[in-house]
Amino acid sequence: MFNSDDDTTEENTSHGYLGITCQDAIDSISGESKGALILEVAEDSDAAKKGLQAGDVIVGVDEESVTTATDLVNSVKDKEVGDTVSIIVMRESEDGVWQSKFFDISLVDKDALSSLQD
Repeated sequence: MFNSDDDTTEENTSHGYLGITCQDAIDSISGESKGALILEVAEDSDAAKKGLQAGDVIVGVDEESVTTATDLVNSVKDKEVGDTVSIIVMRESEDGVWQSKFFDISLVDKDALSSLQD
């Protein structure tokens, strides 16, 4: 799961969260992880407001490749609430074609999210 229990830095400020839960996106042919599959998006997060959806696969954050859910966590863990990250996702269209989508998402405070399960 994307949200961890370690939510403070040395300065005792909360680090930012995307407002999603995710897991590794495993390619059905190769068996390798190809990104972070979004399982749930908190309704009250900027991620939801900007249009991230369950089923999207995050493949990049701030010009860095994301091939696992751990990569995603590592890419945002040192950022603070209110920071903005650029996200690249792959989304399957209704006709089965995968398309890239780009989002700028403001990170939120985990305690402010009311709709994600821990």
